[in-house]
Amino acid sequence: MDKPGKTGSSSFLYVYGFALALLLGSIIGICFAAPELRRAILIEDGPVESASAAGYFICAVLLFVYLGKKAAGHWQIAVILIAFGLRELDFNSRFTAMGVAKIKFYLSPDIPFSQKFIAASCALLSLYCLVHLLVRNWRSFRVSLKKFEPYAVFTATGLAFLLASLTLDGLGGKLMRIGFVLDNTWREWAENAEEIVELGIPVMFMLGLRYFWAENLYPALDRLRWYTRASEKAEAAMPEPGNSWEITGDMQEYRDQADTPKGLKLPGRPR
Repeated sequence: MDKPGKTGSSSFLYVYGFALALLLGSIIGICFAAPELRRAILIEDGPVESASAAGYFICAVLLFVYLGKKAAGHWQIAVILIAFGLRELDFNSRFTAMGVAKIKFYLSPDIPFSQKFIAASCALLSLYCLVHLLVRNWRSFRVSLKKFEPYAVFTATGLAFLLASLTLDGLGGKLMRIGFVLDNTWREWAENAEEIVELGIPVMFMLGLRYFWAENLYPALDRLRWYTRASEKAEAAMPEPGNSWEITGDMQEYRDQADTPKGLKLPGRPR
C-alpha cells in the first residue's frame, strides 16, 4: 500500500475522487429531496451549517495535534480557521444590529463604540493573519501545487470551494444587477448547493492537514529507523566489557612471568 503522503499515490487519488463524488452526490441529492427534508437539513443552525462550523474548529484542533510544538509557528492558520467557524455560526451579526462587514456598521452613531472596537480588532487580526500567510507561504504552496502534492491539492480545492460558495451566495440578486433574471428553481438550487459546498471547505482542509502530517511523518520515521539500525550496527561492532578485561589480565600475567633484566624495573600499575 502506498504511503498516504506519497505524491500521486493511488490512495490519495481514491480519497480525493471519493470526496469530490460525495460532495457532488450530496448537492444532487439535496436538490431533488423532498422540500420538508431539504428544509430540515439546510435550516439556519441546522445539521449542515453546524457541521460546517464544527469542521473549522476540528481543523484548528488537528493543527495542534498533528504539528505538536511546531503548531505555535502556524498560529495564524488557527486564527483564520476559528474566524471561519465563527462566521459560519453568524457571529458577525448575531450580537450586533447589523453585520460587522458593512461599512455602515462603523459609521452608524447608533452602534456602541465598544462593538465597533471589538469588531475592528477581530477584522484587523484576521486580515493580518491572511496577508501573513499569503506572503510567507504563497511561493512554496504554488510549488507544492505544481508537484501535485496531496496536501496542496486538498487545500487548493477547499479555497476553490470557498470562492464557489461566495459566488453562489445571493446568486439571483447578483445576476439581476447585470440584467439576467434567474428562475426561482435555479435560484433555490444555487442556495442549496451553497450550503453543501460550504461544508466541503473544512472537509478539504481536514484532509489537507492529514496528508501534510503524513508527508512529514513518514520521512521522520524513516530517519528514526535509519538511526536505529546504525546504532545497532555500531553496538554490535564494539567489544563487550568482559572481553576487554580478559585481554588486560592476560597482558598482566605475561608481564609478571617475563624475565626481567637485572637493574631494569618495569613500571607497576598505579596504586
